[in-house]
Amino acid sequence: MTVTLFARHLFIVLVASLMASAALAAAAFHKTYTVTSADGVRIAAQEAGRPDGPPIIFSHGLLGSHLNWSGQLESPHLQGYRLIDRDLAAFVASTGAH
Repeated sequence: MTVTLFARHLFIVLVASLMASAALAAAAFHKTYTVTSADGVRIAAQEAGRPDGPPIIFSHGLLGSHLNWSGQLESPHLQGYRLIDRDLAAFVASTGAH
């Protein structure tokens, strides 16, 4: 196999890989919403990944926010799961007391 033929095959494989990645990213699910409790506290939540996949719930600590988990929600390795991320009460987009 000549170097030119090898380079052509490598280019075709790379283009096909990029197209497959772009198709997966375009099909990615992402939803942002709020949930209101009986006492009126609104909790901001985000979902990503596969809506019918096994759920993984991310919860931040005292000094964090839902932004702590943005890398996980965008990770191509986790898109087979239903990724749920929420803010604690009184943090960022949520309301109510701690």
